[in-house]
Amino acid sequence: MHSKNQLYETLALGIYNRFKKKEPIVISSNDPNVEQIIKITEEVIEDPYNFEEFVALIMQDILGGKAETTKKSGDFGIDIKHAINGDLFLAQVKCYKPSDKITYEPISILHSNIVKNNAKGGYFVTTSSYNENALKYADGLGIELISGHDLAMYWLGKKESWLNQPLQKGFFDLIFEGIDRFFEELFNPSKEKKQSKE
Repeated sequence: MHSKNQLYETLALGIYNRFKKKEPIVISSNDPNVEQIIKITEEVIEDPYNFEEFVALIMQDILGGKAETTKKSGDFGIDIKHAINGDLFLAQVKCYKPSDKITYEPISILHSNIVKNNAKGGYFVTTSSYNENALKYADGLGIELISGHDLAMYWLGKKESWLNQPLQKGFFDLIFEGIDRFFEELFNPSKEKKQSKE
């Protein structure tokens, strides 16, 4: 069963829908309550920079150190600066729908900034995933590519480090193992149970 992967993919989609840029609603000026409606509508539209803050908090929780978002304009493609034990890491984040894969171009901008700022490495974090060229381009550059699936795992605490450290079994692992065992027994009952019924 792929229940774990399905959960993480669903959570990645949920993260995307939570932080994606919302389209403003066009309201007719003939409405007598137009000012109040516009104010309410503006409050509902998500600030796209909240995704950057969300990722920065996860980075701090997972890796420690201090992760801070950059200014909102003129950041040259860097969304987060992360200091760990005196080393600087740079991150770029993209809240894309799962079908829109990241290409190599924004990764090249991140790499350029890593070199320019003499950073130790970087992270590219997205709610989607990466196309083949992006994966090839990033290989060997010291940039960790974090997909929506991976981000959901980090958010749930299923990965302790973006450096792929091993984990002990946690609460969700035990739940999924129990679900998988239940369905395995349901569709493929063990020999012992078959013999006891005879």
